[in-house]
Amino acid sequence: MERDRKLVWLEDRCIRCGLCVGVCPFDALKLENNMIIIDHEKCTLCGLCVKGCPVAALEIRPQLEAIAKERGVELAV
Repeated sequence: MERDRKLVWLEDRCIRCGLCVGVCPFDALKLENNMIIIDHEKCTLCGLCVKGCPVAALEIRPQLEAIAKERGVELAV
């Protein structure tokens, strides 16, 4: 069931402080070219990065919602 969800980076909220990278015990996040890169193979969805982000720029979401947002599609609620 965990794999039905994934970590999503919200670029417009992010201040590029790197705190999320520092708290990840699985080395699943990197700050490269002013962007947070998520290695979904390493990410265990532990939520430490979500809790550690001072501006709520990371969220664990159902994959369908993340894919729809990436494509600019609004899902009916």
